[in-house]
Amino acid sequence: MYLGIMPCGIDGIDDCDTVLINRGNGTGVVMISLEEYNSLKETEYIMFSEQTMNDIRKGEEDLKAGRGIEVNLDEL
Repeated sequence: MYLGIMPCGIDGIDDCDTVLINRGNGTGVVMISLEEYNSLKETEYIMFSEQTMNDIRKGEEDLKAGRGIEVNLDEL
């Protein structure tokens, strides 16, 4: 179904803007770029993994306590 919104919708999505489409019946649609969608899904995945979140929290605690180590990314 063509709604006549694609040209402006695509322009809005190219620069990672969010496009809200009010459908007039109390529901709507949010259109975001694929890059933004994938980022949201990755964040969701990380946040819902209890082990990953525990590892992140422990890492933050270690850094605050001065137990961090410096790593050269080129050596990884």
